[in-house]
Amino acid sequence: MEKFVEIIEFIAKWLLFAFPLYQAYIELIEQQKFLNKIVRKSKKYPKISPWYWVIPPLKITLEKKRGLTILSEGLISKRDFEDSIIFGRKATAWFYVSIAGLLEGVAAVYEVFHSFGYQISYFKLVFISVLVAAICIINIRNRIKKINITSFKKKLKQIKKES
Repeated sequence: MEKFVEIIEFIAKWLLFAFPLYQAYIELIEQQKFLNKIVRKSKKYPKISPWYWVIPPLKITLEKKRGLTILSEGLISKRDFEDSIIFGRKATAWFYVSIAGLLEGVAAVYEVFHSFGYQISYFKLVFISVLVAAICIINIRNRIKKINITSFKKKLKQIKKES
């Protein structure tokens, strides 16, 4: 029974990494949509590559820097400025919750190996943790890619017709 609980704990802790990171990603997408309305796809403010999600703190820092550059142009009202700052703060808060989940996840890797009687070296612990974190990040990217509002609306219309 203890081993079963350890496995469930392992899964839960890694979910506490993945889904706050997913929420941070969603918050940044909302901020990006907001900024795009202001900029109207200007080449003066190029988009930050999604590949930076491999290193989440760097992605958030670059997005924040881009956002502040756009906002510093003074193209928006005070209300819009305040809203944009809130988006960034939410993403940052979710990112730190995700970091806590990541640290819990690393500990969970050790605990699972320990509960099954295996000794795990530092290198293996880091390797397995990075592997699980990468799987979580890939899962997030796939979830975001699959969200397509247009196709979702088409599916809803189709279901409505069939009813």
